Amino acid sequence: MKALFKPIIALFLFSFFVNTTSAQVNQKDFVGIWEFVQFGADPENLGPSAKGVLRISTDTTFTIVRPGPDGFVITQSGTYRVPTTKFYLQKKLYQHPVIGIEGVGQEEKINYWISEDKKAMRFSYAVASGEIYYEVWRKL
Repeated sequence: MKALFKPIIALFLFSFFVNTTSAQVNQKDFVGIWEFVQFGADPENLGPSAKGVLRISTDTTFTIVRPGPDGFVITQSGTYRVPTTKFYLQKKLYQHPVIGIEGVGQEEKINYWISEDKKAMRFSYAVASGEIYYEVWRKL
């Protein structure tokens, strides 16, 4: 039994290190300023999106800014964390009243894919009604 204990601990530590390193690399890939370029419910036929810029910071915060009638407006802000190479968790702490309060204060799971050149990011997520939406962002 003792002979099995050391290899199991070693395997656990290796797995933890690989997962932690992977998440750190992905968080680094998230950081930057991104332009909203496509949106829709059909992943094969996305349309153009509303204008907007997403700023993702190294301190694990994000802010979405969009043009409004009186200048630029923060529409969402909050925190994020990247536990895996397939999804990240986002917690909206603020959402512009015009959008509503759905999801504010709750952690949401968002699936993602980052292009090989790290210049495009695609999200997919479900809303309260169960519908799935897709977004494409381009790094500026």
